Amino acid sequence: QAIFGINDVLLVYKELEKFNVQVLVYTQNSKDVIVKTPAYTKTYVVPQIKVVSTIGAGDTFNAGFLHYLKKQSVTPSSLKTLPESFYDEAVPFAIACSGEVCGMLDNYISPRI
Repeated sequence: QAIFGINDVLLVYKELEKFNVQVLVYTQNSKDVIVKTPAYTKTYVVPQIKVVSTIGAGDTFNAGFLHYLKKQSVTPSSLKTLPESFYDEAVPFAIACSGEVCGMLDNYISPRI
């Protein structure tokens, strides 16, 4: 919303396509995470948790997602062709990482994640 003044994932994706963006992982605070690719749109539920602090939640989501990309040896050229099953694992992992940080005042992920 801050960049395009739009609050609709499909309209944001249309704007990003102008810049050759093929994959959008759209987070919405405590609301669902939406993944939009040329092939599909899928919603991932964010579980309700007791929030202590939201500082670092977005950065931690991104770090968890990037960690999963690296763990699976995803290259920039293969990013746009990742199967839905990849996101079915990567997005919940990133959500769990972010939720871990929201549940405490510290700004790190414990080894149990």
